[in-house]
Amino acid sequence: LALKYAHPVDMDLSLAQLGLARTYVAMGDAASARKQYQDLITLWKDANPGLPLVNQVKAEYAKLQ
Repeated sequence: LALKYAHPVDMDLSLAQLGLARTYVAMGDAASARKQYQDLITLWKDANPGLPLVNQVKAEYAKLQ
């Protein structure tokens, strides 16, 4: 059975990963937070650059640099 439509990115998983990144920031673990943000940005590489959440994630990641 072939799937006619499939969502390439599970939004719940993406939001969980963002939550994990933010948790690492709150814990002071910048290295782990950077890794989570990098993975999320890679996952969202084809997302519309005008989406507010995409821009916010990139801004949060930039603060860790």
